[in-house]
Amino acid sequence: MNKYILCTFASLCFVQTQAQRVYELSAPAQPKVIKSDHLRMGGVNPKGERIDVNNFYMSIGGKPVIPVMGEFHYSRYPAEQWEEEILKMKAGGVNVVPTYVFWSLHEEVEGQYRWDGQRNLRGFIELCKKHDMPVIVRIGPWCHGEIRSGGFPDWLFAKPLEVRSNDPEYLKIVKRLYTEIGKQLKGLYYKDGGPIIGCQLENEMQHSAAPWAICYPGEPKDHTAASYNAGEVIKAWATEGHSVALPGLGTMRFSLSAKTVADVNDVKTSLITTRRIIFTPATELKDELKKTSVVITCYDRNGEEVKRVTSADEGIVEDGNGSGSTQPDNGGDSTDTTDTTQGGGNNGGGTGTIDTGGSQGSGNTEPTTPTDDGENDGGD
Repeated sequence: MNKYILCTFASLCFVQTQAQRVYELSAPAQPKVIKSDHLRMGGVNPKGERIDVNNFYMSIGGKPVIPVMGEFHYSRYPAEQWEEEILKMKAGGVNVVPTYVFWSLHEEVEGQYRWDGQRNLRGFIELCKKHDMPVIVRIGPWCHGEIRSGGFPDWLFAKPLEVRSNDPEYLKIVKRLYTEIGKQLKGLYYKDGGPIIGCQLENEMQHSAAPWAICYPGEPKDHTAASYNAGEVIKAWATEGHSVALPGLGTMRFSLSAKTVADVNDVKTSLITTRRIIFTPATELKDELKKTSVVITCYDRNGEEVKRVTSADEGIVEDGNGSGSTQPDNGGDSTDTTDTTQGGGNNGGGTGTIDTGGSQGSGNTEPTTPTDDGENDGGD
């Protein structure tokens, strides 16, 4: 019992000692300096109404406002219901609508843009204008919004470039996208009397999926197109007159050359005289080919080897084993590196593989592209 009393007394003394310490804080008022000259933001519409932005707030018509923003992705909603949703948001107090322009939904096929149906960006913006709803257009190219690949179209990942960077090839493709978006938004900006008061480029550039978050120091940069292991066999299928591209490697094209026959009965056995295999390496691969061995083997659809091409071959490689003839009639110059089809022939197909070198040369470079030749329906 005595021990209990003594411990309690000691605790009380400690609390009393601590309570005697005095701390003083000084927070003198600081004058608030509002400035906007350092910001290139704001503008005037045809009615003379202004939007201004300073280091503290945004103002419309000289009155400070607090934007209440409600995200709405037009391409994820039936176009017939856009107007109703805009009215619902407005009734709920939302006074600015940001919307993403998802690249992958507008250019699913490279070079073919779609702005129809629920992809009708201009139609959505015009509805916002009708109901006096300001809009911020988020044009990517990288969007997030929980869409696959950040809205990047699948075909972009077959190109040897670095996305979300200043890679000239990447920026060239993005410029093309922005040009198409600009056509849809023409005349709808605030300065034109439209509802678009802002435009956002990219998204969370140095946050989500940022290099510093997912890479170790000194790690080589990832490209959209992967490289391949030495010794790995890659397969592809090609038809006459078409190119096959492999990421980071180059392009391969094959064509068929024909000759005139005296006897119509000889057409099936003598029409196709030459398969022409044309390999054009990617620019960054050309130097690597000097240091390693690359073998391209072409087969017909029956699995028979037709031609083996190595990295020592330049330009067009003639396969004289077409349908029994060893001399092409119009095969062309064997050093021509153009990617054009020569000669005629029925459409055929074949499969090609690439052995990326293994122990020869440097052995760890970015190999070449697989492709092949083909055969006509009546050939071998």
